Amino acid sequence: MAKLTHLPLLALASMLTACKPAQVADSSENGVFKSVSQTSQGLKQTNKNYEMKFPLDHGAHPEFGIEWWYLTANLVGSDGKDYGLQWTLFRIANPEGKTTLWNNNQSFMAHSSVHGPEQSWFEQKFARGNVGTSGVSIQPFNAFIDDWVFNASSSSLIPASLQFSIESDLVANLQLSTEKPLVLHGDNGYSEKFYAQDGVESPASYYYSQPYIEVSGQLALPDKTIEVSGDAWFDHEWTSQVLPENTSGWDWFALHLSKNSKLMLARVRHDTQADHWIGTYISDDGNVFPLTSSDIKAKVNKTEEVEGRNLPLNWSISVERFGVDLETKPMKVNQWVPGLVAYYEGAIEFNGTHTGKGFMELTGY
Repeated sequence: MAKLTHLPLLALASMLTACKPAQVADSSENGVFKSVSQTSQGLKQTNKNYEMKFPLDHGAHPEFGIEWWYLTANLVGSDGKDYGLQWTLFRIANPEGKTTLWNNNQSFMAHSSVHGPEQSWFEQKFARGNVGTSGVSIQPFNAFIDDWVFNASSSSLIPASLQFSIESDLVANLQLSTEKPLVLHGDNGYSEKFYAQDGVESPASYYYSQPYIEVSGQLALPDKTIEVSGDAWFDHEWTSQVLPENTSGWDWFALHLSKNSKLMLARVRHDTQADHWIGTYISDDGNVFPLTSSDIKAKVNKTEEVEGRNLPLNWSISVERFGVDLETKPMKVNQWVPGLVAYYEGAIEFNGTHTGKGFMELTGY
């Protein structure tokens, strides 16, 4: 969805605002980038001189085309099993939309998914903006759609609670805490996504994360309620730009390394140009280091067929500059998200110079 970096919604933004319904369905099957324009017209554009301000920038930016608040969590249950959890709220602007109460130019979509060893649960919700059924506020921070609620205790993002249900099968009730500062990706939050070319700047987003979230709470499953705990990663990103023509998709990783360091990596795939990697390494003492394609070496070790698609699920990843050399594998093979724009989003584990868990997103396959 995302996920510019990780956003299956960049493409969806263009499809919802500029494409016919038939194009939406076609894009879901043939790659989310096949029918999108390079820039959403009539919307505010990113500027590398922008300085993020908090708590203001925890909130919504309706003047931009697409935005999302995104949480992934690697959890261990009291039943001894691993669970991967995703909760995402997307805001999509239509610059040509009318602005009456019930026909305004803002829409919201949300995804919730939980993957256990044997079962998976997923649901998506949609809502019109500004009518009380969805939205984001900052005093205190609150992001919601219907009864899915991310609710902080203050204008700071964390500490917070997260509650959502997936149909009648699963209820999640989680508490989120951290003592670490936010992480700004790219150049102080200005995150370029591809190579600048022919005098045109790279498409970019504003992008920050809180990768140091401790989670505790409960998952009420169809046959039992379990206590869960683990690590979560929160992303907030917004832009009005989509990726260049002939971009085929992206691969995104958020890794909780041993020794309390973190690693975000994203590869943008292109049909006719070299793939482009970006990333961020966060050391155990909290220092933040932007990464480029020259820093990152990665190869696919194994592909698997998932929902009729051949997906790269096992990887070798190295960032020699920081002594990182990893072999990754999925928690389980099928962690497909069957939403309006379908993609792969699932828990992974890795070993090598570091051991740990994280999340991987694959789009455009």
